[in-house]
Amino acid sequence: MKPLLLNPDVADLGPNGDELTVYDEEHTVTHCRMLDAETAGADWREVARIFLHIDPEAEGERARPPGIRQPPVAREMDFAMGL
Repeated sequence: MKPLLLNPDVADLGPNGDELTVYDEEHTVTHCRMLDAETAGADWREVARIFLHIDPEAEGERARPPGIRQPPVAREMDFAMGL
């Protein structure tokens, strides 16, 4: 596996399958940070700005797309940690 990217740009639509992809692996840190932010109750606008590099004021629909589900990499990590 390649070294983890600490702050990569994200695609408007990520992979939607059940298998881990290169994209998932490249965005592992981003997925973890977003899950941590959600647990901490962080404001979605701040999350969009910091982790997704999206200005929520200028791109509100893109910053908070509806129906976001937990990415496969996060489900795998939950399973590995016994959650």
